[in-house]
Amino acid sequence: MATVTPNGLLMLTNGTNQLKGHAFFPVPLQFHRAPNSTAMQSFSTAFVIGIIGAFEDQGSGNLAAAGGSSRAA
Repeated sequence: MATVTPNGLLMLTNGTNQLKGHAFFPVPLQFHRAPNSTAMQSFSTAFVIGIIGAFEDQGSGNLAAAGGSSRAA
């Protein structure tokens, strides 16, 4: 049930217990400087993540990030 909120945040679940969510960018990102080039462009990104647990004094929730050279599983 991943959605983008009105302020531009990606929300993977709606706060209901025992849900999991995921999101993948729909098309591959291009990191080559030119279509036939082997030179790679550098990039950086930042993530802001909020995981809200069921109990304040106990840890909960997990996060995994993945990157790959193709969309093949």
